[in-house]
Amino acid sequence: MAHYSINIDDQRRLVLVDVSGKIVKTEGEKIISEARTLAGERSYDVIYDMRGSYSAVQISDWFRMPRNLAVFKSSKARLVKAAIVVSEDDRSLEQYRFFETVSKNLGFAFSIFFSFDEAVEWLSGSTRREILDGSSDTVNR
Repeated sequence: MAHYSINIDDQRRLVLVDVSGKIVKTEGEKIISEARTLAGERSYDVIYDMRGSYSAVQISDWFRMPRNLAVFKSSKARLVKAAIVVSEDDRSLEQYRFFETVSKNLGFAFSIFFSFDEAVEWLSGSTRREILDGSSDTVNR
């Protein structure tokens, strides 16, 4: 069973999610939905710290999640950037990489990092909101 906390960092305009333990599909969906809803309401981005957890979610569920969860269907869904922080030897890394590819293919900004600071730096770069509304003409990667 996973344990998680969700905190708002108003200074950095981030929703911070810290997860530990075994994640199953229903918990993963709940965590993603809560975090992305909070981020969308505030025009913030999300960072998931998964270094203390591991996934028991089936690969097919990772494929369906960004297609089926209501939080990905909102008008603000593609404006939210999301970063996941994992350890380099994370046993769920390939699942997260698959989810990253699926998400990007659907137009969502999602990246994996091994460093929390690098994730924050990526999230604090030019946002999808700035790119889509024309207030920025650069994309930081």
